[in-house]
Amino acid sequence: MKNDNAIFYWDSCLFLSYINGEPGRSNIFEDLLDEVERNKGEVFTSTIAIVEVAYASRERLSFSLSTKIQNQINEIWADPYISLVEFNRPIAELARQLIRDAIPNKWVLKPKDAVHLASALWVNNNISKVNEFCTYDDGLAKYTKMIGIQIKAPHVSPSRLL
Repeated sequence: MKNDNAIFYWDSCLFLSYINGEPGRSNIFEDLLDEVERNKGEVFTSTIAIVEVAYASRERLSFSLSTKIQNQINEIWADPYISLVEFNRPIAELARQLIRDAIPNKWVLKPKDAVHLASALWVNNNISKVNEFCTYDDGLAKYTKMIGIQIKAPHVSPSRLL
């Protein structure tokens, strides 16, 4: 098992914020990837993100597809620092258990969110220690204790003056 310092799991919303050019978020995406590269880290996400990041909101609103956006989406999945976690039976069973474990807490965990949480947990247990699960979905933070990985909004480390 690898033990790098900059290992992250990214929810699909990070990729979507980048594709959608969301102010204050799309630049964080690029800065985070630069930081991961500098620290020889890695970003993990589920292959389900490929489906979730199918189009930009402006494409949907205009009912028109853009080759430029398609290329931008393809570049994400070709990035050498982004690793895809295959959805498989062990992850499906972990996701199902997370959904069930949420019930006594009176929480509702959506299946796609459960798959992302389970994928991060699977990476943490089988590949490398995940430092953070990054998401813009504030509702997922309560699952930190359940999966044993800090869940929070993405942030860029402040640069140090030399």
